[in-house]
Amino acid sequence: MSDSPNSNAASAAQWADTIAALHRANARWVLAMTGGGSTAIGRLLEIPGGSRTMLEAIVPYSAESLSDWLGRQPEQFCSRTTALAMATVAQRRARQLFNRQSSQGEAISQPGVALLGLGCTASLASDPPKRGEHRCHLAVHSDAATHALSICFEKRRRTRQQEEQLSANLLLGLLATELGIQPPPEDLGDGDRVERRRVETPPLLRQLFSREREIVWRLPDGSYWGDLEALPSDQRPRAILSGSFNPLHEGHEKLRAAAERRLACKVAWEMAVVNVDKPPLDLLTLEDRCQQFHDAPVALTRAAKFVDKTAALPKTVFVIGADTAERIIDVKYSAGDAETLRRSMEQIQSQGCRFLVAGRIVAGQFDSLGSIAIPQEWQPLFEELPESEFRCDLSSTELRKAR
Repeated sequence: MSDSPNSNAASAAQWADTIAALHRANARWVLAMTGGGSTAIGRLLEIPGGSRTMLEAIVPYSAESLSDWLGRQPEQFCSRTTALAMATVAQRRARQLFNRQSSQGEAISQPGVALLGLGCTASLASDPPKRGEHRCHLAVHSDAATHALSICFEKRRRTRQQEEQLSANLLLGLLATELGIQPPPEDLGDGDRVERRRVETPPLLRQLFSREREIVWRLPDGSYWGDLEALPSDQRPRAILSGSFNPLHEGHEKLRAAAERRLACKVAWEMAVVNVDKPPLDLLTLEDRCQQFHDAPVALTRAAKFVDKTAALPKTVFVIGADTAERIIDVKYSAGDAETLRRSMEQIQSQGCRFLVAGRIVAGQFDSLGSIAIPQEWQPLFEELPESEFRCDLSSTELRKAR
């Protein structure tokens, strides 16, 4: 279970060269890791140049710490989904820190810097021995691509220290690959199961992620369009059904069909690549969710709140659930400030937008628009989709739990 001294020395020398090349790259990154891979932090700092490239490293080891980092408790702590979420939050943090440096004149001399977030979550060999698999999920996210790697280690082949070392190597290798640097090869056995997937950002989506655009349209054929008016005439919607669609289910599709009948117009989908209370979407997750839509365009936006969605999509009817309608007029979702809420509602009204509201099961009870105390001045913005025309009690959360 141990390597020869010569192979260790050779590997250390190869990695020293690779890490030195990483520090010479025109890049900055933030690392977040839990359960394994944390030795990568020390190895990056052992080689001179770390202060130029590594903006921050965090090890949110407890469940509470990881939940704080992500902004919510993950449905599974050691999974590819969680590693991807850690990487997108890390990239967001890298952007924040780099922008501060830029505003202070520290980074202006290096334009075109790549900002990356790295995530790692692992469940490695332990004492007493684990019944389940020893595994590690890694991800690197940037404006240019999302790259994920998952490995299930062959049990009893390595010690905990060796699994930790290999996890760190794989994380550093993933970072090197994204920066165009060839990492040293890894000693993977026939019993190690590896899954790797990488998605590059299409040009229009890259503009969305880099804040050059607020909206990009994706058609069911997979093509991207920058402007609504450029869409084929039979694909232009006048109403939008927003959601995270994780997953898209029968309830969403029936709601869209009911809204089309009620409004007598085309209804498209909308997903925000950023969210108020969730990590930003990575490219792998975004691609998987977009592939669910076969019969209508999806608007991809940076609009986390409906006041922002209406600015990006004026003169649009938004199809929402009663629970969402209640949040829209709840002052606590406007930082507890009644004046902010009033301005938001006035802006929605000035954009010529309104809401079609479907009933939803909330806390075991079916709530409709009539259950919500909407101030009289805002009532013209809300129209009820009657229960007789649509009701479906499916829940994406429950579907994910069952899956």
